[in-house]
Amino acid sequence: AVLRELSSFIERSVRSLLSVADDDDQRNALVELVGGSAGDVEVTAVGSSDEALAELGTRQFDCMVLDLKLPETSGFKLLEELKKDERHSRLPVIVYTGRELVPEEDAALRRLSESVIIKDAMSPERLIEETNYFINQVEARLPAAKRPPAGTTNGTSLEGRRILITDDDTRNIFALKSA
Repeated sequence: AVLRELSSFIERSVRSLLSVADDDDQRNALVELVGGSAGDVEVTAVGSSDEALAELGTRQFDCMVLDLKLPETSGFKLLEELKKDERHSRLPVIVYTGRELVPEEDAALRRLSESVIIKDAMSPERLIEETNYFINQVEARLPAAKRPPAGTTNGTSLEGRRILITDDDTRNIFALKSA
């Protein structure tokens, strides 16, 4: 099942993002911000947990951006439901909220999601970076047999060489270690 999912992911040229926010303006802004004009990301925007679950029941998404303030069922509850469901447990979720989080909420969100972004002046740029990271991490999702051989870059051997890798996002370095 995992190999089928990975093959499907790799073969698709258009990635899919699910945006869940109760505010119409925020949903529209996110569609414009992330979807852009390149046509390589299709954004589906919904306004409630129920609508999100309905969309997730009909198709697979590569990433989800979730606001915590939702009608009826909160973003917290939706996130907990998703992580309990085998079909959606590996869906990368980016929490994008304007809500001030108490330490317990922050800790819970960091356990349940891949990223938490608090809305501020710099958050749109960070949201673009995070969604791009999770939507396009093709090589990290490949089975070991389909990844490029360790120690090679475009066919050039790095064997016997010392390499210094620096990055402000440790996930990138861990991805290299596991490859």
